[in-house]
Amino acid sequence: MVLQLQNTRLLRAVTASAVASLARIARQQTLPAGALVCSSGDVHAPVLFVLSGMVRVFEADAEGREQTLAMVGEGEALNLPVAFDGDGTAPASIQVWSESATLVQIPAHGFAEAVAQVTNSTGKYIMALISPRAITLASRMPRP
Repeated sequence: MVLQLQNTRLLRAVTASAVASLARIARQQTLPAGALVCSSGDVHAPVLFVLSGMVRVFEADAEGREQTLAMVGEGEALNLPVAFDGDGTAPASIQVWSESATLVQIPAHGFAEAVAQVTNSTGKYIMALISPRAITLASRMPRP
């Protein structure tokens, strides 16, 4: 799993030892099409890495109408804000969109601790990747 995580966009610049420490607390699983990975509002949602397949990030309104916020594929990370927002609440729902998807789930608190231990340049790199996605997703969210 360490090699697969090192090949993700987010962790390419992270040292092998740091990725190995993440792998120790990670759980890998392959899910079928349509599987719900997490729901908007889930507490203690994990940080996710897509090793294969495609997932859909979406929101549903009170009537059940869904709005796709992003499609995330192989090598990408998602649910990153949960590691840094204090309560780990999932900002949106995530569903397997392809025939299947292999995901690595890392507890948000463990991911945040690992980021805190990496060098400043790696931490800045991670934040540079997170920020544009967070801004894009926030701009697509319906306003109350």
